[in-house]
Amino acid sequence: MKKWALLLLLFCSYALFNGVKAQNISNEGTDFWVVFPTHDPSGNSYANITIYVTSKAATEVTVSVPGQPASTQSVLPNVAVPFQIPRSSVYIDSFDAGKVLSSRSIHITVPAGRPKVAVYAHIFAGHRSAATLILPVEALGQKYFSMNYTQGPQNGGSTSKNFIVLAATEDDTHVVIRLQGTSATRRVHLLKAGDVYEYLPSDSQDLTGSVVEIDTTFANSCTKRFAVFSGSTSLRIGGSCAQSLDPLFQQLYPTTSWGKTYGIVPFINRYYSLRVVAEEDNTTVEVNNQVVSLRAGEFYSAEFLTQPMFVKANKNVSVAQYALSQACGNISGRGIGDPDMVILNPVEFNIKSVTMFSSSDQDILEKYINVFIKTSAVNSFRIDGRAVGGWQRMPSDPTYSYVQFSVIDNTFRLSANDGFNVIAYGFGDTESYAYSAGTNLAANNFLLINNANTK
Repeated sequence: MKKWALLLLLFCSYALFNGVKAQNISNEGTDFWVVFPTHDPSGNSYANITIYVTSKAATEVTVSVPGQPASTQSVLPNVAVPFQIPRSSVYIDSFDAGKVLSSRSIHITVPAGRPKVAVYAHIFAGHRSAATLILPVEALGQKYFSMNYTQGPQNGGSTSKNFIVLAATEDDTHVVIRLQGTSATRRVHLLKAGDVYEYLPSDSQDLTGSVVEIDTTFANSCTKRFAVFSGSTSLRIGGSCAQSLDPLFQQLYPTTSWGKTYGIVPFINRYYSLRVVAEEDNTTVEVNNQVVSLRAGEFYSAEFLTQPMFVKANKNVSVAQYALSQACGNISGRGIGDPDMVILNPVEFNIKSVTMFSSSDQDILEKYINVFIKTSAVNSFRIDGRAVGGWQRMPSDPTYSYVQFSVIDNTFRLSANDGFNVIAYGFGDTESYAYSAGTNLAANNFLLINNANTK
């Protein structure tokens, strides 16, 4: 046993070394996997999913779904190319939860030697939309903490539940889900790349802080990466004033891509909520003029916030920002919008340029961009080559600034001489989406080493 464990440790150490050596990891890549989780419709308006692909250079991309011919298109620089995905091929219905579903993922690939792309997924239906940035395989990891939100009661025939969805990027992947606040676990064996598994709780359980990680009891686990998505089929945010619902849908970042400092910029003219999840015990977090201590998997929540702020911690944390239900969200009175969740990128993992999309599907009326950057780099920031005005200093640290501005076009390029963090979001009548536009993960992404039993 000791000899086997030593060999396993050496093999995993080699994988670790190679992972650390692989630099320039970002949201741009050549190999992506996406899922279409359970979604509560509004009336008879069933959701569809569109994949948007952008690139900084001319390239080619192929989108494959099970049971359908692959679709290959050229991608011109700074143009978002949409791929409409057949719902019946990839949608995960509520009765599919708790099962391993064979080849239910969407697979996006770029031919060898061609420039990398950025990928976004947008689920949309009548008044029920959500969007997420998609991570390439090299940016994935082996341990995640779910990010969701407090789930209210069911609305009519809606599922109204939090979810966690796993997607295998390699054959023979073993994963374990450890539910926060309980001793319950789920062990999942994904036989083939493209297999998916959706976990829906039996009740309105909030899955935030649940651990999803590689099952290290299997000898081949140290080399496996997989993708995880989380959110809600639909919910309200805002307490007693909340009437309308929207889904939440985000791809999770592995813990190796978390950070210690986050800059939060409010949604324009709207209240927002936030959550902070800890990876380790004894995590001290400074947030919203408070200092809180969290254990691994615990989270801090704050609601009806209006001001920009920093979240700072002594250990790595994950931070999500939430839009509220329409009747609760507008600071100056009733406006448009609905619940949404965007997982933020830490200050440590910023970008200097990105080509992104801003969707108008399905009933989006207003589209915005939030940018967070060092004040010294404000004058260098450009959108499609044009300078942007309206910058404001962060109240607690004027060495950083932010801007909120509206956009009309569906595709545009952002750039600056120094790194920035950016989110895109849109609102309509009881409708919303929000997602991170891009991230650089180069400094901290590597494979984990098994805790080998040497007895």
